[in-house]
Amino acid sequence: MVDVLCVNLRGGLCNKLICFSEACIIAEKENLKILEPKFGWGKDWQKVRFSKIYDIDFFNDKMKQFTNGKVNIVTENPLEKYNERDYKYYKKAREYLWHDSIKTFRKLRQQNDWTNSMISYVIQSLRLNKQNQEIVNKFENIQNIDALHLRIESDWIKYAKCKKSDPDNIYLIDLKTLISLYKSTFPNSNTTFFTTGENHENIKKEFLLSSINSCYHYNNNLDYETNAAINFELCCQANRFIGISSSTYSNLISLKRTLNNRNSSFIYNYKNAILERHDSGLHPNPKKAVTKII
Repeated sequence: MVDVLCVNLRGGLCNKLICFSEACIIAEKENLKILEPKFGWGKDWQKVRFSKIYDIDFFNDKMKQFTNGKVNIVTENPLEKYNERDYKYYKKAREYLWHDSIKTFRKLRQQNDWTNSMISYVIQSLRLNKQNQEIVNKFENIQNIDALHLRIESDWIKYAKCKKSDPDNIYLIDLKTLISLYKSTFPNSNTTFFTTGENHENIKKEFLLSSINSCYHYNNNLDYETNAAINFELCCQANRFIGISSSTYSNLISLKRTLNNRNSSFIYNYKNAILERHDSGLHPNPKKAVTKII
């Protein structure tokens, strides 16, 4: 019998990574291997293995440096029998890990620093697998242009309508308004990369109407979260990154940019302006994101 930590991950790509970082905390503490987790969205829910997106060998080698070799992903072997003794992790992992991550993040925000946290170790240990990295490499000019994370998908619109929005904390912004803000903030930029979940061609046309050439990555032959991971890496490599502090996706991109000494991360959901953030992506509160310096 092999002692492993079996986990179910919750939410979109970056919420899953947050849950996964909590699993890494448990694995380090209890000296357990982590059975290769599954990702996926919609029809692909829990069908996309970690290795379909990321390089497991790189992850394990890197995490050894941070955890003295205690955190390690093992791939499922049909010849092995796994000890599921950790019932609360195995059966209730999705809720359990998410609730624990809230406690972890509360402490990190009180400390105003997460650059030496488990989530930062996980982010530094993620490298796309060979096939996905080849897609990133095709965007040869990405380091010379800006990247925007547009939260205007139908599911986000539904979520935003349940939130109280005001000029100091904007959950949903009109695309034309955002493009206008971008042009006025960075008047010399005429080419940009954007990432969002749907309606890519319509968005590209809207940029062009404002004399901005834009590009994006979305491959219908890949699952949603593999596309998200590729876009994540492209945003990390871009000249500047403009996102939204209420999104874990934007926040983790800002964290990785800081860890890679590539700052210049901004948000567009505060005071009807595009403002530089100084929190390395830690705070969902936009005021704290632009005023708290780590």
